[in-house]
Amino acid sequence: MNNYPQFRKKWDKLLKSDPKPLHLRNCLNFEYSEFVETVMSDDFEAAAQLVENVYAGDALILKNALNEESIQTLKSRATSFGASVASTRLRIVDGCPDWHEINDGQGVPEGGYQTLDHSFYFFRWNDTGKSIFETIDDTLPKFLEIHDGEIAFIHIDTDTCSTGQINSWPMQKTSEKWLDDLI
Repeated sequence: MNNYPQFRKKWDKLLKSDPKPLHLRNCLNFEYSEFVETVMSDDFEAAAQLVENVYAGDALILKNALNEESIQTLKSRATSFGASVASTRLRIVDGCPDWHEINDGQGVPEGGYQTLDHSFYFFRWNDTGKSIFETIDDTLPKFLEIHDGEIAFIHIDTDTCSTGQINSWPMQKTSEKWLDDLI
């Protein structure tokens, strides 16, 4: 069942009535199969609760969404991409290229968002990330469609030195757009 119109209506209602979240509130863990069952269910109430949770600032962690072979394929393809293109940091906007960045904690404003990782960003409109999307498309059911005005991307984080970290931070305006794009 395609619940997208109901999700969109619920999200738009929240945008008009409730203040946007400023911080990560909670992390909710789901088995991927349980998440798909909830989202695809004819009973929209449980799925609507997920929308409310995300809007309130909860992150959804979906466990076992990909099998080990798919994960290794994604890691290999991302690493190959990273070896062929210089590391850079770009903004996520319509039409931007795929990129990767090495975050070493340098140059972060006091109290700003800081990570120690190697991040890869792939966008469906670019040919360079086509094999990344094919791996995802072949593995996961296409139960969420991308609609006009939405940016779909895959973000892969690797912990390059076994010390990866993300500090707590208040969401900024650009992050509010990312929450909107999740639905």
